[in-house]
Amino acid sequence: MHTSFFGIYCFITFGYSYVFHRMIDSEQQTKKLLLENEEQYRLIQEKNKALVQYTKQIEKMAIVEERNRMASELHDTVGHTFTSVIMGMDAVSYLIESSPEKAKEKLDVLREVMRKGLEEVRQNIHQIADEKTSSLSIQMTLLANEFSLHTGAQTRIEIKGKEYEVSKPIRWTLIRCLQESLTNAKRHGQAMMIQVKLQFLPQRILLTVSDDGVGAEVIKYGFGLTTMKERLRSLNGELQVQAEPGKGMTIICSLPIGGENEHATTTSR
Repeated sequence: MHTSFFGIYCFITFGYSYVFHRMIDSEQQTKKLLLENEEQYRLIQEKNKALVQYTKQIEKMAIVEERNRMASELHDTVGHTFTSVIMGMDAVSYLIESSPEKAKEKLDVLREVMRKGLEEVRQNIHQIADEKTSSLSIQMTLLANEFSLHTGAQTRIEIKGKEYEVSKPIRWTLIRCLQESLTNAKRHGQAMMIQVKLQFLPQRILLTVSDDGVGAEVIKYGFGLTTMKERLRSLNGELQVQAEPGKGMTIICSLPIGGENEHATTTSR
């Protein structure tokens, strides 16, 4: 009898001991998993911080590069314009008495040079100003209206989709593309009507500029279109140019939002 009770007692004791050890092992494994999870979380946080810092560094580099380029453009524009005007004024001073008519013609040319130089300087200064005070759509609308005022071309702008905030590199690229598209439409296409459409899509922004100018049978990528293409490509964007003789030209600039890893392509006819 005592032997049976002793056996039962040993069995119960062994059972409690087994359960106790299992609980201790389970707790230790739980603590181990918790520590591993905390370490993984810490590593993820560190990687996220590094990614954020890297993104900020890239954006700062883009801003510095853009400012340097704009400073160079301002320097070249002002230097070229002033040099041309000074030389022209020297010539006018000799022509005033001997040939008043030629002097007047020369002054008309110099006035046009100054007007174009001032327009280029204004365009650059607008980009240097703090852009946080207005949205991208407002900036583009003001740019299009100012272009119409100075050139006489009728410009209409349409904003589609719900506007969202974009990074400075994307903002500057789109504004530069609009400037170049407007200039091309008037200078090379002699356009009188220019349609601008800015579309805010979920993962992409589209800028479409269409004009009623002379168009082209073969699209030639000069300095303006080449620069536009390179700007878009640097942000994984795309440039499409469509034109027909007598039917104007359409320029489509597409930029992804969120850093999609896409390759830029150029379509032309």
